Amino acid sequence: MHIKIKVLFSVIIAISMGCSSNGKNAAVDLSAIIGKPEPKNMAAAASRTSDQKGHYEVGDSQFNLVDKGEVVRNYSFDEKEANQLRFEGLEINAPYGAKVVSYDNSIAFVSLKAPEKNVAAYFKTFAKGLGKPDRIQVQDVLVETINQRVQTTILEAFPGTAKVYKNEFNSEVLDYPQRLFWKKGDLRYFLSLDPVGDNVNLAIDIITEKALHDRIVMGYHVPQ
Repeated sequence: MHIKIKVLFSVIIAISMGCSSNGKNAAVDLSAIIGKPEPKNMAAAASRTSDQKGHYEVGDSQFNLVDKGEVVRNYSFDEKEANQLRFEGLEINAPYGAKVVSYDNSIAFVSLKAPEKNVAAYFKTFAKGLGKPDRIQVQDVLVETINQRVQTTILEAFPGTAKVYKNEFNSEVLDYPQRLFWKKGDLRYFLSLDPVGDNVNLAIDIITEKALHDRIVMGYHVPQ
C-alpha cells in the first residue's frame, strides 16, 4: 500500500514538473535571466519566437539589418503569456506584453512595463539594487492634465525628484523623472516614466553592454 502511494505521488510530481518546465504556464522572472545563459523554457513560455539575421545599422535615414553571422532570437509575449512573467517577483503590465532578446545564447535584452499599482515598488527595487541613478532627465506636466491618483503615485514613488510647484504663469506644475539611467557591471538600465491623463506608464528596458555595442536591438546602439 505504501509503495503504491509513493509511486502515485512520484507520478503526480513528474507531471507537475513537466507542465511547469515545458508548458505555456512556466513562470519566468525577467530580472533573473538578463545577462545569463538562455533558459531552455523560453520558447515554451513565449507567444512567438523569431530569428534575427544580423545587427542594425543606420543607412538612408532608416535602420537596416546587416548580417555578420550574429545569432539573435526574439521572444514576444502577448497578454496571456505575459501574465506568467515577473520582475523581482512583481507582476508586469501584461496587456502591454513584453519582449526578450537572446544573443549568442545569452539573454541580452528585456523590455516590459510596470502596472501602475507597482510603480513605487519597481522604483524601490531598482534603487535598492542599483543605488542612485547615474543620470535623470526631469520633465514637467501641468497638474490639471493628470488626475489626483496619478499625481499621488508619482510623488510617492519618486520623493527625491518629483515635486509640485507654481510656474511663472501661476499654474501648478509637476516635475517628475521622465528618464532614469543606471549602469552596473555588464548591464544598462533604462526607465521611462510617462504620466498621461488617468495613467502612469513606466517602461523598463535592460540591455547588456555587448548587445548595445554590437547594435543588436533596434533603437539601442552606440554611434558608429
